[in-house]
Order: sequence, then structure tokens, then C-alpha cells
Amino acid sequence: MREVALLTSSAGDGLATVVDVLTGTQLSSLKHCSSQPGSTALIAGDFVVSAQVKGTAVHFWAWGTEQPRLKCHAPEKLGPLAVTGDGWLCAGGGVSGRVYLWEVSSGTLLRAWDAHYKAVSALAFSPDGCFLYSGGEDAMVSSWNMLAAVDPDGGEAFKGGGGGGKSSLPATWTSSEHSLPVTCLHAAKAGGRVYSCSLDRTAKAWDSCSGRLLLSVTCPAFLKAVAADPAEAFLFAGGGGGTIFQLDISATAVAATASNAAVASSGGLQIEEEADSEEHDPSWGLRLPEASFGGGGSGADGGGLQELHGHEKAVTSLSVTADSSVLVSSSEDGTVRSWHVASRQCVQKTEGVVGGKGETGGSAPTLGVRAALEAIQGRGLGMQSSRGGDGAAAGEGRGEGEEGERAAKVAKLEGEIERLRSENLRWQQVNNTLFQKLGAANKTA
Repeated sequence: MREVALLTSSAGDGLATVVDVLTGTQLSSLKHCSSQPGSTALIAGDFVVSAQVKGTAVHFWAWGTEQPRLKCHAPEKLGPLAVTGDGWLCAGGGVSGRVYLWEVSSGTLLRAWDAHYKAVSALAFSPDGCFLYSGGEDAMVSSWNMLAAVDPDGGEAFKGGGGGGKSSLPATWTSSEHSLPVTCLHAAKAGGRVYSCSLDRTAKAWDSCSGRLLLSVTCPAFLKAVAADPAEAFLFAGGGGGTIFQLDISATAVAATASNAAVASSGGLQIEEEADSEEHDPSWGLRLPEASFGGGGSGADGGGLQELHGHEKAVTSLSVTADSSVLVSSSEDGTVRSWHVASRQCVQKTEGVVGGKGETGGSAPTLGVRAALEAIQGRGLGMQSSRGGDGAAAGEGRGEGEEGERAAKVAKLEGEIERLRSENLRWQQVNNTLFQKLGAANKTA
């Protein structure tokens, strides 16, 4: 499976590009896309949504089209955006500290609530879309139940449609462990943990259900991006000086377990009981006090915090491929790098993909969606076909009959795609209805 990266920029000519992760080849582009890191999201592999850096505009693109399919405006200027995996809900964080929740298929604003005292700086949905995690410039990290958010009677009744009224929503949990603004959130693929980073130089891991702090790592520089591989073997944090910090979570767990292990004596094995400690989490099976690292790791033996050097300015976005073998990073220096996770070597550097100077990086650079790649190929945006020789000059010497046959096949495929999208929309509506009935049933119960 080929994985692609969506690269956006907050400056330049407003051109976002889709590139191959391993080769750096530019595959397609999206025009009129000028957004900050964290302000772009993928909708169910079919569409891209991006909050523009200027004004309140929000643009939507379909894969394979350069021009925006839809342009609309939010109640206020938005920062981060997040979309559920099934493409049902889209959340946006405002500069006022409010979070807005829309139904993607209809564009309906389902709820808006005051989530933070200052601007919302990071958003992430849980893999199942049941919870939304938010971080703000007030240094708070919170979790929100989407069942209560979509329920018309959940919390305080929504008033003043269009986002102008007040609405409250109780947080599932809230933490104030960070001391400076939160810059990035990452929800683990398995759904058990949430990772955050902050300008206070710490990266933290939270239990997604209870909000319990599981791990805190202090780095030598302030952090602007955080990610973990799908297996959660490694934690990556992007520093303000361009350094990427890599922590071996497994090795840290082993070290913490060893430090709290029982001591064998002549009377047998004596195990210290820590089950009631707030710092002990049975899901990890260890107590993890705050770890502080001053710099370079110990090399291939995996001890301490490893460093990946290459970027010259702050790292703004991180993502790991589905097979956990490649880390993709973007930076304010205008470059995108692909790193081999096992050896920590840069295997690909892409420069000048996004026009102009400024911050570079999508909210989830590595999309890893085969359907997205096929959609771009099917619409003929200059992508080189895997068969080879199907470029712009491939049509030379071919007869009109062959061209007509190819056009018929394309039309048939497009019709099938539209049918599948309509079917998917219908099932989403059925799912939404069942979800709302479930909420009503839970309330009456």
C-alpha cells in the first residue's frame, strides 16, 4: 500500500500538495488552501476540509479536484479541525475558546460550547468517534462525550441557533497538568491513550477514559507536535529547534517496572502493593513518574530519549505510517522529511513542495488511504500510473476507438463511485438516527 502525505502552508500562494511519502513525488495539488498546522482534516477518505488562516472561511475539496468543492464561513475564526473516522462529525476550535460541532453530511451545527478560557489550540477524536479531546492556550486538556453533544437535551439546551447563543457541555474529564499552552494532541489508534505536548517542554500520555496521567516526559526544547506509532512502541515529539525526540515506550515501561519490582528474599518474593496509588495504572501495569531527559540518547541500545536531527526550524507536524516503519515530519523551514523509525535515518527530504515561506504541515500528514490515491489517479491529475507509460504523452498513436473505450470505463467508474457515496450517505443517516434513539433511551433509563 502506497501512503501519501497532504502538505499545507499558512503562507505563500495557498497551494496544498499531495506527495508520495517514500519518493517525495508530487502527485496532485489543492488550490486556495492556506491553513495552519492542525487546521486540515480528511473526511472519510473522500474529501479534505481546511480552515483558512485568514478570516472565517472553511474550504472543502474532493480528492482529485484542484478547486474547492464548497466554501463556507464559521461563526468565528477557527484554529484546529478534527473529523471522526467515519466522516460523520467535524469539530472546530475557535479563538474564543469555543468548540463547534457540525454534522458533515448536512452541514448542521449540532452544538457549540465554551471549552476553554483561551483559544482552542488542538483537537482530536477518539478512533471510534465517541469522544473529542481538546487542548487550549489555557494549558488545559479535556475530553468531551459526543453522545451528550449530539443529544439536543444533553447539558444545557442549545439556544440561539447559528452558534450565536450560549451552550454548556460537561467535560468527561479535565486536566491542568501542563503549565503552558497545549500545542498538539494525538489519540492512539487502539483508543486507550491520548498524547499531548506543550510549550512547557513536556509530552504526556493520558488514560482516555479516566484522564489519569500515565506518563510525562520533559524534553530539552518546547514542543509543537506529538505522535505515536500504531503499535504505541515509540512516542515522537517535535521540538521548537527542529529536533524530533523519540522515546521507546516499551523500554521506559520495562525500566519503570524494574524500579518498582519486588525484591527476592529468603522468605520468598515480596511485592510492593501500589494498586491504590494514583500514579499506578493497571492498563500499563507500571508506575511511571515524570522522566526528564537533557539530550541525546544512548544510541542503538535504546536507552533514554533519542534525537532525530535534520530540520532547521520548529517541527509542526508528525505522523507514522500504518506499518510503523516510517515517520513523516514537516517543519517551519519548508521541508518534509521521511525517517526510517528503526534506524532513525532520514530516507527522503522534500523541499519547496508548498509555495512561499511559512509553516508547513497538515494535521495528519500521512493519510495512508488507498482509496484517496486511486481517486486522484481516476481523475487524471497528472499522477503517474503504476503501470507506467500512461502519462500525458501516452495517448499519442492511439486510435479514437481506444480513447472512447477508456472514456466509457472512466464514466462507468465515476457512476459507481457516486452510487457508493449515496449508499454510504444513506447508511450514515440511518446510523445517526439510531444513535439519537440510543441517546433518548439512555436518558429515559
